[in-house]
Amino acid sequence: MGLNIPVPKNTAGIGSTLKRILGNRNCMRCILANSLTHCRSGVLGTFLTILVYNLISNEAVIGLRSSLSSIASLVSVTLYGLFIRSSNRTKGSVVAMIVALLPCAWMLLEVNVTVLMVFTVAYSFSVTFMDTPTSFTYFKSVEALNLHGDAGAAVQLAADIFVAIAS
Repeated sequence: MGLNIPVPKNTAGIGSTLKRILGNRNCMRCILANSLTHCRSGVLGTFLTILVYNLISNEAVIGLRSSLSSIASLVSVTLYGLFIRSSNRTKGSVVAMIVALLPCAWMLLEVNVTVLMVFTVAYSFSVTFMDTPTSFTYFKSVEALNLHGDAGAAVQLAADIFVAIAS
């Protein structure tokens, strides 16, 4: 009794898909922006954890930082779904960037655990507003390539390769 998994008949090769992606400036821009977004998220999260731990050497504070970050992210996703539409997506990104940058100005004056916690919460809240438009634009640009449905895996593989290179 084997599994009956349907196999796509016209699978797109990674080579032909990469040609289509590399030949489309908008798609390339979106993939590169998506790659930089993933790189920023990974590096910043790790850096903040190490910085907070080096300042205070307490795992409980790291746990508190993670909890506050998660709560801010959940609130952010909820508010994004309630208030952001295509007409105000750009304005939401700009406001979110300002919200994330304000604690950075404070960090220029002093770096302590309180400032890092405020930055973490502000950044975790604003990241949804900054990253969602990038992801949306990426998916729309891939859709505009008019690749067949079977090319989805090849497109995502190409995008993941760029993310791995950027990271």
